[in-house]
Amino acid sequence: MERNTRHPEAILLYDFLQNTADAVIGLDRAGKICFWNAAAESFFGLSFDQVAGKKCHTIVGGAGMDGDCLCSPVCPIIAKLLHHEIVGNYDLLLRGENDTPVVVNVGTYLTPKSIQKKVEATVFLTFRPIDSYRLIKRLAAESRYHAPRCRNNRFNLTSRETEILELASKGLTTRAIARNLSISEITVRNHFKNIYSKLGVHSRLEAVNRAISHHLF
Repeated sequence: MERNTRHPEAILLYDFLQNTADAVIGLDRAGKICFWNAAAESFFGLSFDQVAGKKCHTIVGGAGMDGDCLCSPVCPIIAKLLHHEIVGNYDLLLRGENDTPVVVNVGTYLTPKSIQKKVEATVFLTFRPIDSYRLIKRLAAESRYHAPRCRNNRFNLTSRETEILELASKGLTTRAIARNLSISEITVRNHFKNIYSKLGVHSRLEAVNRAISHHLF
């Protein structure tokens, strides 16, 4: 949409976000890009004209720190925001120049309800690169957090597999687990296949019972 056809409140919001140091992209309810500031052009190496109207996942294409693909046609992050669920900042692994891995911290924001009808973008995402020092500190902190769980893990379950089992024990469905962890339902099912193999069981109920009996969470 051309600037002169935008609502004044949209222009004010976009002008504010245009001048931030962080890369900021705006998405409509369908997950299509409708805002792309100067920092985003520099970070992704693409102009707004190149990305306008395209689905976010086709441009960002990021993965979680555990390698799980987070960017997909059905984005769990956008789904949560549109359902007015709070989504905390999260780390995303992207591919930079020459296919070099780049870790960024992503912030998520929902356009205020009072102006949603006046602004094309319903959701805004900010991307801030994480430097090596901060990344090492963060990974070290996560290692300390998961250490006690690993010592009690007799079945060599990964932290993500244990996390999924714990959510399953609370009655969450595959879809709910996927939304809770911001991963795809296919990824959740693949994790359960690995869990069944490691625990020597054939169903989700058996897996949860075994996990509880062995104090895995």
